Amino acid sequence: MKKNQKTGIVDRLKQTVGKVGKTMRSQNTSKSDGQKTSGKTKRPKKSAKTSRTVPVHKKNLFSRIGVILKKHLSKLNKRQKMLFGGMGGAIVAALVVILIIAATRGGTSGDFSSDPEVTAEESAAVSDMEQAADSVCHLSFPILLADENMLTEGDTRLTVSQFNEILQNLYDSGYVLVDFYDIAEQVQQEDGTISYTASTLSLPEGKKPLIISQRDVSYPLSGVGAGYASGLVLDAAGDIKNSYQLGDGTITTGNFDVIPVLEAFIQVHPDFSVDNARAVIGLTGYNGILGYRTTAALGQEGNAYAGYGLFDTAAETTAAAAVVQKLQDLGYHFACNGYDLTSYGSEYSFVETDANAWQAEVSALVGGTDIMIFPRQTDIAGWSSYSTSNQKYALLQGLGFKYYCIEDTAQPAWLQLGTDYVRQGIWEINSLADYQQFMAAAAS
Repeated sequence: MKKNQKTGIVDRLKQTVGKVGKTMRSQNTSKSDGQKTSGKTKRPKKSAKTSRTVPVHKKNLFSRIGVILKKHLSKLNKRQKMLFGGMGGAIVAALVVILIIAATRGGTSGDFSSDPEVTAEESAAVSDMEQAADSVCHLSFPILLADENMLTEGDTRLTVSQFNEILQNLYDSGYVLVDFYDIAEQVQQEDGTISYTASTLSLPEGKKPLIISQRDVSYPLSGVGAGYASGLVLDAAGDIKNSYQLGDGTITTGNFDVIPVLEAFIQVHPDFSVDNARAVIGLTGYNGILGYRTTAALGQEGNAYAGYGLFDTAAETTAAAAVVQKLQDLGYHFACNGYDLTSYGSEYSFVETDANAWQAEVSALVGGTDIMIFPRQTDIAGWSSYSTSNQKYALLQGLGFKYYCIEDTAQPAWLQLGTDYVRQGIWEINSLADYQQFMAAAAS
C-alpha cells in the first residue's frame, strides 16, 4: 500500500473524531446547563433490547468510521489489501481504537447531518433504521423470456421487460436488496455446536428489506433458440452478460435474464443494494449450470438430451469456473434447487437420489452451499419445525444444508428458526400477476 493511501484513511478518521469531539463538548455543556436549570435529571427509559443495543452516538460513530474504511479499502487492489491486512492494517486498527476511546469518553450526539464534509454515503450510514429479520421478503424468479414475439395469447410467462418494470417498482416502493445470510446470526454454543438467532438489519430510513433469487439457472437446452438466453458469459470488459442464440443460429450477448438485468439496474441505482448485496442463484444439474453443460452424462451417448448433441463436459466445466468466480466476487450466493426438479414432497428414495446427484455433479463446481431452494413449490414437512426424526431433513442436514427456502404466499414474509436451521418463505414470481399479488399482500 502506498503511504498516501494510508494517510488518506487516517486523515478522514481524524476528521471524523474531531467533529465528534466538538459535538461532545457542546452536548456536555448543554447537559450541564440543563441540570442546573431543572435541578434534576430524568432517568432514561430502559429499552427492551438494552443488552444488545449500542448507544446511538457510538453506533453512528462506528458506522461512519466503517464507511470511511470501506470506501478507501474498496479502491485498493488485491496485493494492497493483503499488505493492509498485515502491519499497515494493525497500525490503522490501533489508531481507530484509540480515536474511538478518545471520542466517546464523554459521549456525543453523533449527529453529522449538518456537516458539509459528510458524503451522502456516510450520511446514510448514520441514519439507519432497524428491521426485524422476519420482515424480509423473498421473491424468486424463473428464467425470463427474452423474445416477447414468442408469447402466445394468454401466455403469462415473465419477460425481461416485465422484470425491468418489477425492479423499478420495487425500488420506487422503497425496497432494497439485503444479503441472504443477513437474516440470521450463527451463535456458537459452549459445546461447539451452532444455533441460529434472528438478525436485526440496519437499513436506510424508510426502506424495506428484500431478497431476490432465481431458480433453475441451468439455461435448459430446450430454451436455447426458443426465446430464452442460452447462458451467462463474461464480456470483453469482464462484466456478466447473457449469451443469446438468434433465429439464424448466431450468438449475441446482452442483458437477457435476471442477473445481467439486475447488475445493470444496480449500476444505475446503487442504493438499491445494501452493503453490495446481490441475489441467490438456484442451481439444478440435469442440464449443467449457468448454460454450461457440465454434467458428465451430457457427454455420453444415449443420454436423455443427446438430441441436442454431445458436449465436452470437461471444457464446459473449465469455462463455467470463471463465471462462477465472477458471480461470487460480485456477492451472489449459490443454492441447491434440486438436481432434476424432483419434488421433495416425494417419497424418501427419490429425494435421496436427487440430493446425492446434486452433491456429486454440482456442489464442487461452486464450492458447496448450505442453501436449499426446494423445487416445484414443495417442502419436506408441514409448517411445524424440522427435526432429525424426519428422514428427509436428516439426509439434507447430513449433506450440509442449513437454510431452506419454501414457497409461501400466505403472507409477504415468513421466517422460522430451528436450533440448527433457518427456514424462509419465498414468493415464486412466474408472471406479472404473481408480482401484483405479492404487492397487494405486502400493502395489506
